Amino acid sequence: AKYRDQFIGKHVADDFIVDVDIDAVSGATITTMAATEAVRRGAHLAAVEKFKLEQTWRKVPWKFGLGEILILAIFVLAFVPKVYKEKPWRYVYLAATIAIVGFYLNAAISIGSLSALLMGYIPGASEHLIWWILVVGTVLGIVLLGKNVYCFRICPFYGIQWLLQKISGTRMNPSRVLLKRAQSIANSLLWLSLMIIFLTRHPALGAYEPFAMMFSLEGIGIQWYILPVALIGSFFMSTFWCRFFCPTGQALINLLKLRKKIFDLFKKRQ
Repeated sequence: AKYRDQFIGKHVADDFIVDVDIDAVSGATITTMAATEAVRRGAHLAAVEKFKLEQTWRKVPWKFGLGEILILAIFVLAFVPKVYKEKPWRYVYLAATIAIVGFYLNAAISIGSLSALLMGYIPGASEHLIWWILVVGTVLGIVLLGKNVYCFRICPFYGIQWLLQKISGTRMNPSRVLLKRAQSIANSLLWLSLMIIFLTRHPALGAYEPFAMMFSLEGIGIQWYILPVALIGSFFMSTFWCRFFCPTGQALINLLKLRKKIFDLFKKRQ
């Protein structure tokens, strides 16, 4: 409601630029930008064709500041084995992902981000370069190089789980049977999430991950119950959320498997 209220009383020739005269909704930046873009185009079309106004509004400027530089550095370093494998660089890198990707930018990839890419709800690179670096960069890394550099490296929620497990000192090792069932659970949740998103054509509705709530203390509905479960589970089992519930991670794993099958099929034919 607060997001919609921002448009009340605005002029059709206003800029309608997120973070300039429109505030983004924390944890739903892509949805906010897509909705604002639709309003901007409609308002400016009306301004020119119906009200015969001259263009006085600004174009969406390229946004390249500290946040974009930090995200780009984190993404590039994710391809350097020494950074995420050897101490103390591993600790420094994980701390950076939690602090920058999580708390500073709240830019964790969700299933909403990936489904938006599939549905063509893609923000302009000039307006949201961070989204392009993380989402498009992660997908291209899998497709072109066969490397998932997001899970267990860039993801700030993985860093939180890793930290909690280190604090507790307890490490439960699940059996192979349990891990197999965990994958089935994750795939089922992924399927359910995607069905909700594709049927409603609203990427944010199926994104139940507690990332936004964790890093901005803003959440809705079931996220208030999911976050405590994920955090408590992480005290006792390494990557508890990633193994059992994360639709984003499962989607990226499935994309890796699909790539492998395609390459294997291609090799057999050769």
